[in-house]
Amino acid sequence: MDPIVAYLAQLRRLLRGAPRANTRLLQEVEAHLRDAAAAAAAQGLSAEDAADVALARVGPAARIAEAAAAHLPVPSLAVRLAVHALRLGALVLVVLGLNGLLGEPLARLWGVDFFFGDERSVPVSAERCAQLLRMQPGQSSCNAALVEHHFGEYVEYGLVAAVLGALLLWAVRAWRDRFEPVGNQRALLDLAAALAAVVQFALLAASRLPQGVLGALRNPSQGAGRALTEGVACALATAVFASLAVRQARAQHHFD
Repeated sequence: MDPIVAYLAQLRRLLRGAPRANTRLLQEVEAHLRDAAAAAAAQGLSAEDAADVALARVGPAARIAEAAAAHLPVPSLAVRLAVHALRLGALVLVVLGLNGLLGEPLARLWGVDFFFGDERSVPVSAERCAQLLRMQPGQSSCNAALVEHHFGEYVEYGLVAAVLGALLLWAVRAWRDRFEPVGNQRALLDLAAALAAVVQFALLAASRLPQGVLGALRNPSQGAGRALTEGVACALATAVFASLAVRQARAQHHFD
């Protein structure tokens, strides 16, 4: 194995800065090593001897990592906890938002009553009826217009929630890549966030899934679809984050 590659791998394991800073430092060290090795090789040394000379000039990886750690800008624990809490909220927006977006194809299969059929018997005032019929000119009754209107909002709000959640997740990832150091504390926070996601989605699934299943069994055209699809989406998210929690536990063990 190339001694320089092995050295860089060792240095990567020792670095505890933010991912972006670690990558930048590794690139700088590699460039310096390659230049030094090329200069040594130009003097007639073999490739292996030239690499040894370059590594001797740079010094032990532990010393480089220690020097880098002395200049680390480390955000406070409170800030890091706030960022992880924001990520949990963004995940809820994405999961429930995507569930809303699924309303359109599901409605093609089972109709809009699967989501809002219970509103066909809701009393509607004359003023509200006129407003709904203006917004939904293709509907023949006030309640039909109400159902279509609320279904449209359900899909649109799902799109907004999914986009907002995705933007928040991108911002969180960018912040962590730039500012949050790697290491044991990061692994612990990731594990805690994964476990918190499991709990929050499990609670949401426990709240919505039975309601949706019972409603669908009684009468699927009475609006059971919202609770049922939200419950299924949250149950799937629970399984995904349980798997991630196992991975994070292994990653945390790696740093112990």
